[in-house]
Formats: sequence, C-alpha cells, structure tokens
Amino acid sequence: MKMGVISNIYFCLLLLITAIGAYRFLLFEKSARLFYVLIATGLVNEILVRIFQYRQVNTMILYHFYCPLDFILICLFFLYSIKIRRRIPYNIAIFIVISLLGYLNYKYLQPVNHIASNMFTLESFSAIIMALFALYKILVDERIDLLYKYANFWFWAFSLILYGGTFFFWAYIIVIAKDDHLIEIAQNIQGLINIFVFIGIGFVFLFYPKMAKK
Repeated sequence: MKMGVISNIYFCLLLLITAIGAYRFLLFEKSARLFYVLIATGLVNEILVRIFQYRQVNTMILYHFYCPLDFILICLFFLYSIKIRRRIPYNIAIFIVISLLGYLNYKYLQPVNHIASNMFTLESFSAIIMALFALYKILVDERIDLLYKYANFWFWAFSLILYGGTFFFWAYIIVIAKDDHLIEIAQNIQGLINIFVFIGIGFVFLFYPKMAKK
C-alpha cells in the first residue's frame, strides 16, 4: 500500500476520532479529556504539516514545537489517569523539564533543518514506561475485574502499542532514512500501527459512556 494512501486514511481517522471525542467530551473524566486534547493536537499538527507541504515550506520546525507539547500532554494524561496526589508540583516539573529538553535539543543537537528524533525517541521511551506502570497498577488492583470495561485501560494499552512502534521508528530514523525503500517500508508499518491504534481509540471514545471509570 502506498504511503500516501496510508497517510490519507490516518488523517481521515484523526478527523473522525476528533469529532467523536468532541461529541463525547462533556462525559469524559479529566484524564480522558487530556487524552482527547492529545489526539486533537495531533490533528492540528497534521493539518499544519499539510499546509506547509502545500506551500513548500520546511515542516521540520513544526515537529520541534509539536513533540514537546505532545510529550507534556502524554505525561499529564498518565499523571491524572493513575490519580497521583499533589499533582501541581509534578505538572510544573513536567512543563519545565520537557520544554527545556526541547529547547536544548533544538539549540545544540537537532536544529530547524533536522527532525526532532531525539525528543520523539525520549517521548516514546517515557510513554512506554508510564504505560507499563499504569497497566501493572490496574492488573494488580484486586478491586477491579473486567478490565475491558475501563477506558483508561484501553488508553494505556493503545499508548503502549503506539509508542512501542514509534520508539523503534524514531530511534533508527536517521539510519533507515538513507535508504528510500527501507524508509518507505518503515513509514508504512508505522502508519498501519497508527491506523490500528486510532481505530481502537475511536471505539473507546464512542462507547465511553458505557465504560467504568477509574
């Protein structure tokens, strides 16, 4: 399947899921609302990328802003979804540390003409650790049965799948980008992972009112 086809399917899915999430937004808990904002931010970035490409403007700068923002949102989502107490100090630390890391990466390692692969790799690795921790907490919680009824369980599980794929993609992007055939295969695989994950997230948004809260 051509990368352009996969990209268009993914973009249409983002539009549909964002619309479903907006329809259900008032029913969401705070953690689900943060996850929705994460999805909506991805849609905005995709729209800006397409506009930049149409105008033949370098899109790399967008990712230097998008990745830290996405990183902050995924950290906040996990922070709220596992119900950490006294979150304000953590919120401040997350914002400061990730913003600083993004700036240092942009300033000294990967400037505007390079994709922010360092930040994407770090984000993916961090999200994997957080997803595993969250899943462990819910799996050992004896008060909870029928895990599939819990929206956060699905958000954590889909995050683990998504960021598991993106971790390897961004960790090796510089190497595989040297081979046009190899980068196309890698992009297709990651695109299909994205489509699978976002279809699942769409169903969670759609059936959210019937799910148990945690």
